[in-house]
Amino acid sequence: MLYLAQRLKFINEQDLKDGLSLCDEIGRILNGFINSLKR
Repeated sequence: MLYLAQRLKFINEQDLKDGLSLCDEIGRILNGFINSLKR
């Protein structure tokens, strides 16, 4: 757990924003996929 915390310190703000936007992108893709399955 300590190792993970140390690793997180190396991640700069830009990487964090890129990661979050990637998560949003994946979320949208998954939502679209699930919605198409429901039809």
